[in-house]
Amino acid sequence: MLSRKALKRQGSSKVQAPTPSSQASKEVSIDDLLSDLSPTSSKASSGKKASKKKAAEERRKAEAALRLAELQRQEEDAEQQLKHTLALQEQLLQRATRAANSASSSLAAGFRHSSVVQADGSLLCFGTSGRGQCHVPTELGLVQAVAAGNLHTCAVQADGMLQCFGDDSFNQCRVPATLGSVVRVAAGFGHTCAIDHQGQLHCFGDNYSGQCTIPEGLGHCQAVAAGFRHTCVITEDCSLVCFGDNGCSQCDVPDDLGPVRLIAAGDFHTCAVTQTGQLRCFGSNSSGQCEPPMRLTEVIAVAAGANFTIALSLDGKIACFGASGHGQCDLPEQLQALILQDEEPEEPEALSSPSLSPVAADIDPDLADVDPFPEPPVEEDVFSAEADPQLGMASTMDSFAESFTTMDTSASEHQEAEPPQQNPEEQAQARIQALHLQIADAWEQATAMAKRFEDNVRGLAAGSFHCCVILADGCPVFFGDDSANQCTVPDGLSPLMQQLSSDELPLALLDLDTSKPAILFPPAPETAEDTVADVASS
Repeated sequence: MLSRKALKRQGSSKVQAPTPSSQASKEVSIDDLLSDLSPTSSKASSGKKASKKKAAEERRKAEAALRLAELQRQEEDAEQQLKHTLALQEQLLQRATRAANSASSSLAAGFRHSSVVQADGSLLCFGTSGRGQCHVPTELGLVQAVAAGNLHTCAVQADGMLQCFGDDSFNQCRVPATLGSVVRVAAGFGHTCAIDHQGQLHCFGDNYSGQCTIPEGLGHCQAVAAGFRHTCVITEDCSLVCFGDNGCSQCDVPDDLGPVRLIAAGDFHTCAVTQTGQLRCFGSNSSGQCEPPMRLTEVIAVAAGANFTIALSLDGKIACFGASGHGQCDLPEQLQALILQDEEPEEPEALSSPSLSPVAADIDPDLADVDPFPEPPVEEDVFSAEADPQLGMASTMDSFAESFTTMDTSASEHQEAEPPQQNPEEQAQARIQALHLQIADAWEQATAMAKRFEDNVRGLAAGSFHCCVILADGCPVFFGDDSANQCTVPDGLSPLMQQLSSDELPLALLDLDTSKPAILFPPAPETAEDTVADVASS
């Protein structure tokens, strides 16, 4: 039997022994702790971080892609707006050309007489009228266009019928009964040509050089001009065709002329305005009448006299070149500001430094072979390499080290000077900004030119030795030969020519809301983020 003391010891040992459940609990908690610290758990955690980083990177790329796509869209829009604005300039040129020639058709100048269609539609003629060229028939009525030959005048009535009066020595005033309604008329020295409403050309009068013999297959015509004894027309396809006297090559159309929109015929020369507004003249150039100024561009009206040419540009500038013995190219004071002249080439500035040549300078001839800028003498170093080889070696090494340091520094400075590379978004924004500047510049130029046209000259005409231009207020200004008072408006009469409606003027084209380009700006970053959020939520 056990003693009481032994039993007590055994009982206490049983109380202190751990139970199975408590042991298992301890083992589970340790396992959990070990599992948290295990390599498998670390890999899972790093995998989650990598996944989040990848998702963030993909989100960043998506946002950048959306921003870049938006910039590309805006760049395409800006390119389209630039094309549209440049196309507006072409439309502006066409509109101004139509307006200028509509106004010019209300004015005519012959050998020594002038004709003006007044605001009320009545025809006013003044100057010499020895052949009746200024005797307006009482039955003429209202007039919409007029043309003047050497000694005769032709007017298109309000109903489109043509009536001519004045010298009829060559039957140039005998309008054919089959002519019908007329849309264009031109008068030469002794012949008259008209285009009917169907585009057919009709010529009558002097045909000594074949100027009234219409070429076969000519087809429909848009415009006609008559010179001394030659005729030129613009066909339906905008080609220029000339026929009649060609003694001065006034009918030899240049092969490279291309499509034309305006023509004018002088006595022995022809001028044409191309579709791009360039003025080309050919034929007799005895007085420089075929040499327009180099700066003359965007021509909207042209007229040719006996041996001179006058032209009007879209920006309201007037160029008159050729003979001016009667003052036909001497614009009056009120038009001086509108004269277009070529800029004279600048003379090179004289060199301020003295000549390096001893012969050119005022130098004693005995010293001609002496260099005027001799090299300074090189002082010998007493501590040269020859005197002390070790010192020479040290000096060489110091020089090499110094040169290496200088080379390295300059290289680093060159690297720092290079501009940082732009990312695709910055490059796109720079391109859009450049396009916007081009759009604004093109729009400003178009608006300024249209405004100058409306504020200055609307049209012009040329006689044999005198000219007339139409101002914005409808008043004509005559200058040149006034020997028969063809440049002097009769007393008591102040002809105010027919005004163009606002719809006919070029500025009306630019006032349309659909014409003005909208300036775009690069998208804000939050716009792209909102787009990404919308895509993610959907």
